[in-house]
Amino acid sequence: MTPTLRNHSILLLRISYVLFLFAIGADKIVHTNFIADWSQFVGPTLHSLLPFSIVTIVSIEGIVEIAIGILFLTKWVRTAGVLVIGTTLLICIDLFTLHFTVIALHDLLFCVGAIVLMAQPSFYRIKHKDEPWTEATVVT
Repeated sequence: MTPTLRNHSILLLRISYVLFLFAIGADKIVHTNFIADWSQFVGPTLHSLLPFSIVTIVSIEGIVEIAIGILFLTKWVRTAGVLVIGTTLLICIDLFTLHFTVIALHDLLFCVGAIVLMAQPSFYRIKHKDEPWTEATVVT
């Protein structure tokens, strides 16, 4: 894969994560249920462990997802990736207990994409105009 194609692929994945996290986070905060009825994905075990209503739990999830999306716009892509993996794995456990297996498996694929983004060193270094191109150098 050429460096330019690799750059564009990673940038596309990064932008996709930002847009996705903003969209689902906003839907959860505003409670429009435009994307899904998020309250059906909060299992009774999770609800019994937390001292909040289901609406509040969904709103907190939305705020966290938007915050992670903002992190993907900064140099802290690895931190955002770790947070995506951590929160998504917790959500997957809840989805498996509710027997939403297909949705949980899709969420696990979301974790794989986060691992790919975390493995890219390119987000921490900007290529300067006069600098020669190397495989590790990526313009962000």
